[in-house]
Amino acid sequence: MTGYERLAGEVPAGEALRYHGALRHGGRVGLTDERLLVVRDGETTSVRHESVVEVTVDDFDWFVGLLSVAIVGFGILSLDRNVVLGLGFAVAGVVFLYRTYRRRGSVTVRVQNRPKPLEFHPEELAEFRVAADRLLVGSPVDETASDDV
Repeated sequence: MTGYERLAGEVPAGEALRYHGALRHGGRVGLTDERLLVVRDGETTSVRHESVVEVTVDDFDWFVGLLSVAIVGFGILSLDRNVVLGLGFAVAGVVFLYRTYRRRGSVTVRVQNRPKPLEFHPEELAEFRVAADRLLVGSPVDETASDDV
């Protein structure tokens, strides 16, 4: 069974799938007129639109990315004075850059009566934004760390 077939099979009777897309790390995301569906790792999460408090879309965080590159550069330049400290800064900068890159394009959905928000990474972020703006009426999509650099 393909990911789309599994997602379509999770849609309740009487509802139509208005948007569907792949997730970057495997799985599918879909939107109907009534709910948001996320299928991944053999598990389906269904959230009714009325329960959505906030949807946040995070593009690449350029500030942290550039800061990480600066930390790597500082570490490399300080290798002459103290090798251990210079390597520590360089490794820390690479780790921060890697984590920032992995978090690019993340969507965080805060849900009522759920302590941990739902987070996923759609492959086509722009298409998801358009569909979420259209279907999640009353839950504005907040675009943080957007293209304003």
